[in-house]
Amino acid sequence: MLSKRICRVSPLRVSLRRSFSELTTTYPFRKLQALPFSVSMEEAIRVMGPIAATICGDKMLASIAARYLPGLGFEANAIRPIRITPVYFPVWRLSAELRAEIKHEGTERMGTVQLDNTYIPGSDFKVISSVNVASFANSHDLVPFNEEMKMYGGSEVACIPFNISPFPLLDIVRNLSYTNARMSENISFTPSTVEPNLVAAYPILVPLWLAQYRFGGQEGEREIYHTCFVGAYQRSLPVVSEPIPTGIEWADALREALEGVGLDHFTKDTAIVMGQVQDFVNVRSVSLVPSEDVVDAIEEWLEEAIKSPGALKELVRSSPGIITDEDLRIRAATEQELSQVDNWLHLGEAASRIEKVLELISTFKMDPHAKILALGPGIKKGQSIDESIATLKANARDLEDQHQKTIPSWWKEWKQRSGAKLDNQS
Repeated sequence: MLSKRICRVSPLRVSLRRSFSELTTTYPFRKLQALPFSVSMEEAIRVMGPIAATICGDKMLASIAARYLPGLGFEANAIRPIRITPVYFPVWRLSAELRAEIKHEGTERMGTVQLDNTYIPGSDFKVISSVNVASFANSHDLVPFNEEMKMYGGSEVACIPFNISPFPLLDIVRNLSYTNARMSENISFTPSTVEPNLVAAYPILVPLWLAQYRFGGQEGEREIYHTCFVGAYQRSLPVVSEPIPTGIEWADALREALEGVGLDHFTKDTAIVMGQVQDFVNVRSVSLVPSEDVVDAIEEWLEEAIKSPGALKELVRSSPGIITDEDLRIRAATEQELSQVDNWLHLGEAASRIEKVLELISTFKMDPHAKILALGPGIKKGQSIDESIATLKANARDLEDQHQKTIPSWWKEWKQRSGAKLDNQS
């Protein structure tokens, strides 16, 4: 959730000017990938028109017509922003396997959790940082960021700097109280036991059109400046707006009118979204049985934690001076790098899946003379239960061996370096 709103033009201008001055210089990352712009300024204005016109209470019909009937002349009477700028917003794509002592339905045990395609904002820039602006399904469109990408359509692109690193998240989680480590009624974990088996963070720039509208100011009322943005790497992306201001007579009337016709999503106190956005967190697998409720609990808990008021500010405070990508855990989001980690996670997931099957079988009371009817990898029809269990255990060992042998070399090197650093400190 957003901890602060943008309801004045001056803070936004200060932030943008700071971004313009800082980001006309090159990003200090060699591993930085970016999604290219593919949506023009005029197209972005048309797409943002309906939500901007609804919130501003101005030129709604013409803006809706311009959005859905482009090229028929409605654009001339549609709402337009007082300014609009192309922006690159920094994000992290996170893949990880973590282990921790988990208490599930009264039983404590070590468990592993795999995160994949998990989204962490690379900046706490207001409004933009409150939603997932990336679609990692578009990874094949990523290209190395270069100087030519700082211009688009004749305009200089404002490049918002990284001020958030994903790596302090582990320390923040380890320092949680037991109360805050309770993910649901039946699931909790011991914070001090959280350790990474692997963490890979991919820095990516996402193109957006950031627009500012002006409304109000009639009959002595003060003017309000309102910010909207839309992704610019593909069409049909959601439009996001800051909240409608409160405490102003006409704005409160607008909120009441919108709620009266069922448009409650326009009156939220966080970012207003027209369209669908993906969650931040994606749990790929867990090693516990049954896994579905655990996955849901972890995803919901992490999602709420990252979006909670003040969470991003805490990450900023814990991420001093992101000036280099020499940390080996920072990887370029190339097909080769992504597939290496994905294959490693897949092997661990497959081994864990077999272990869960074996755990379930152990809870059944079966006739030792029963025969297997269903087939599985390496299991022959007609095998005894004991023979099938032995085959499954052998398969799990083989997968775990492959899992260990395919650990990326950069992770091994990072562990050696970090271990040496800890030894020197002690």
